[in-house]
Amino acid sequence: MQTFQLITTSRLHYVFFLLIGIFGSAFLFIGLLPKGTNQYLFIGAIVGLCILVYWIAAKYSKQTVELSISEEYLQIDWIKLPLFSSKQNKQLDWTEIDTYVYQIEKDFDLFKLTLKDGEKLKFSIAHDIDHQDSFQEFYQSFLSKVNALQEQQTNGRGVTIKKGKTFYETPVGIGLAFLLTGAIVFAFVFAFLNQDKRPVKWGKLISAAFATLFYIQLVWTHNKRK
Repeated sequence: MQTFQLITTSRLHYVFFLLIGIFGSAFLFIGLLPKGTNQYLFIGAIVGLCILVYWIAAKYSKQTVELSISEEYLQIDWIKLPLFSSKQNKQLDWTEIDTYVYQIEKDFDLFKLTLKDGEKLKFSIAHDIDHQDSFQEFYQSFLSKVNALQEQQTNGRGVTIKKGKTFYETPVGIGLAFLLTGAIVFAFVFAFLNQDKRPVKWGKLISAAFATLFYIQLVWTHNKRK
């Protein structure tokens, strides 16, 4: 049996702590800030506050899970969970698993198992070296086990676990890439043609273009891997 201990992130807790931290700190900060405060001091305090909020959200949304791969099953044991979180340990027979998905995203990579009864198990892995290395070790062992299962015979039949599609490989995900590309091109052309008639907010337009390029890169990466 191979056992891997992974540090994952509860996205629900991450967003919850992030929103509570941002809005709560903003109200508190604005209420206590003396009038006439130097603008540079104000900006510095805001930046420091944002860093603190992101650190708190990242720290208190972490969860530790132990995944064990054996001949008969995949064992999932939750060792540490965030505040107010409750998850049941599971022992999954390989025949219970229908599909798996590995999806690269902006802040976290997503590993998802879909069972044949429709239940979905999701594991979000943060983009840092320690967490990624542990996950990649597990993922490569998982793929090796899946390939071995599909080659051997169990009770006269093979165990088939399919590779599912990420969102970026679906028609909606691909179509959204084309739609966003068209919208950005149109926005730039419109801005150039009308810059004498109305002021153009180039900062926002360039930020939107970078966000679109990042999304297109995700679509390209996932479909290229396929």
